[in-house]
Amino acid sequence: MARRTAPTAAGLVAATVGAFALVRVWSRRVRAEACAHALEPELLPNTRQHTLGGPNDTLVAVWDTPGDRAAVPQIVFVHGWMGTHHVWDWVVQALHGKAHMVTFDLPFHGQSGAPQPDGIDLDFFGDTLMHVIDDVVPSGPIVLVGHSLGGMIVLNCLRRHGNRLAGRLSATVLISTAASFDDTKTALVRATRPVFSAVESQVRHTFQRGAGRVLRAAIARDTDLIWLFARRVQGRHAQPAITHGIVEAIGAAHPEALTALAPAVVTLSEQAGLNVAATRPLCVIAGSDDWLTPLSVTTALSHAAGAELVVLAGIGHVAPKEAADQVAHVIARYVGLHTQPQVTPYWRLGS
Repeated sequence: MARRTAPTAAGLVAATVGAFALVRVWSRRVRAEACAHALEPELLPNTRQHTLGGPNDTLVAVWDTPGDRAAVPQIVFVHGWMGTHHVWDWVVQALHGKAHMVTFDLPFHGQSGAPQPDGIDLDFFGDTLMHVIDDVVPSGPIVLVGHSLGGMIVLNCLRRHGNRLAGRLSATVLISTAASFDDTKTALVRATRPVFSAVESQVRHTFQRGAGRVLRAAIARDTDLIWLFARRVQGRHAQPAITHGIVEAIGAAHPEALTALAPAVVTLSEQAGLNVAATRPLCVIAGSDDWLTPLSVTTALSHAAGAELVVLAGIGHVAPKEAADQVAHVIARYVGLHTQPQVTPYWRLGS
């Protein structure tokens, strides 16, 4: 028995070392290709960048791009977790001059400030969106567009400030997002949600100390895992330039972005906000290759709200970058534009 065990153990060790070496080589290749195709986003003409005060005295960085026609509804874009306003660069470029557009960095992300993470929940971010609307587009019709966490924030804002927004809301576009984890059937969610609900304060504290420390180290050391993750969240046609942009956004996020939001996302319940959105034209965009927000989740969301579902073939979780042309076309239709926007694909600029 001992003679058989030794070769088996040696084989397992060799296989593990070999697998690690292959992953390391592949990750280095991903990193090299991404850096070779890196793109520096340019500020669009007439875009005004400024900082406004959000909840908890948090400073929020905002980019305001006016349109030529005042009659066109204003569009407010909300990015996702560990992202920045740059996720919308090519969508905004496609619609430039055709609509009044507002993008911003969520607190803990990009150029915005970071309050103390204790006690921060999804309501805080919904209030941040309301502050941006009040400051930059205080009147007139608006279209709200949210990606991933940004879609959850849109629904939270509609739930809590629906009486102020219902008369102004022209349409809502949700991309790779969810309204409630009660609708998902994964064992992980079924097991995790009761835990977070029962011992939320302890989980928050543990998550902040443990996961926050890991994230800080990963970002500070620029680990290969971040580059592999940035490539993996894309669809089957992952592009190096997009990979680089995702890593840049992660590096620009405050480490507390993960610890402050994880419990809130796991305990997500924004069905009431979805009901408000459903009173106006509503579209849900999903990537067929999205494993972070599986197609089953977005399909259930669209069915629950009676919304149009647009499925983008071969696209992963970052549709505003992976398929900027298709996303811009959908938004243009819901904004009421009669001419389709022209988009230069993000990856083609870096080729």
